[in-house]
Amino acid sequence: MRYGIKWLKNRIVGGLPAIDLQQEVQPFLGHLRGIVLNTGAGHRPVSTGLPTLALDFDETAPVDVIADLHYLPLRDDCVDSVLSVAVLEHTRLPWVCGRELWRVLKPGGRIVIGVPFLQPEHAVPHDFFRYTV
Repeated sequence: MRYGIKWLKNRIVGGLPAIDLQQEVQPFLGHLRGIVLNTGAGHRPVSTGLPTLALDFDETAPVDVIADLHYLPLRDDCVDSVLSVAVLEHTRLPWVCGRELWRVLKPGGRIVIGVPFLQPEHAVPHDFFRYTV
């Protein structure tokens, strides 16, 4: 068998297993409290067990708010927690989005953020960043 670029692309990109988002975030949901802003909720909702405001940029997503994370249409200090899973890599200026998340978070609030590290690009051409510590 010949292992060429086409085989490699299919193996890396086409061969990724579907991820159960609820299962992936479950260990971190205990850190959330009060009213939760779920950014990038899209078509994969997460049950937080708390009152949750679902937000996404995708106009076809079944969410409460359609908005760009760079400019959240929410007042300052209005949510107790923020959940953002696999979202910031799709923003052009993630540091601006971070400031917006901080702005809408009440003092003493909590943020749970998950971003990819060892993961192929996805949702291309709207996959801009990878993060390391």
